[in-house]
Amino acid sequence: MVDETDPELDQASRDQDRHDAQGFRLDATSLRGEAEHDRSEAAELRSMGLAPDADRYTKEAATLEKRADDFDHRAELLDDAVKHREDARRALDVADRAGARATDAETRAAAPQGDQDMVDYTAAQAAAIAEAKAMHEMHDTYQTGAKAELEFAAVSEEVEARSGLPYRGTDGPPATIVDPFAPPDPATTPDP
Repeated sequence: MVDETDPELDQASRDQDRHDAQGFRLDATSLRGEAEHDRSEAAELRSMGLAPDADRYTKEAATLEKRADDFDHRAELLDDAVKHREDARRALDVADRAGARATDAETRAAAPQGDQDMVDYTAAQAAAIAEAKAMHEMHDTYQTGAKAELEFAAVSEEVEARSGLPYRGTDGPPATIVDPFAPPDPATTPDP
């Protein structure tokens, strides 16, 4: 398992998510352009009285629009993953500061107080011990919350955004290479 709290890995993941979200948006824009072209072709064919061909173009346009919506949704998931990672990074920073304060308080609690009045010494030591305990609890709470946000929110949205896509998803092998010189597969070739 990868340590999602590692700052360098976290930054690389955010950068990759932003890059992929931009790619998904470009794909969606391209698909919408193709869909618009197919709709205009369908209108032209319909005006020529070729309704069956026009219907085929209309169906293809609807399919392209659906795929474009899917890419937009994937981009939104990656945007959300970036936000979760940023929130988790802030929480980890708070946890680090709380941990540092806890260490400082423990040092003060353990330090001999010298010739101070016993009441003052006991009160200062008790305050330092209480502060250390509170800061440790704060550290643990923020760190646990940040890890949960990374693992259960950010990573799950990243996986969902990339699932089912060749070279982008985490499920299944990459797409096979198609031989451009091979004869067409009759099962997948549309009738003219």
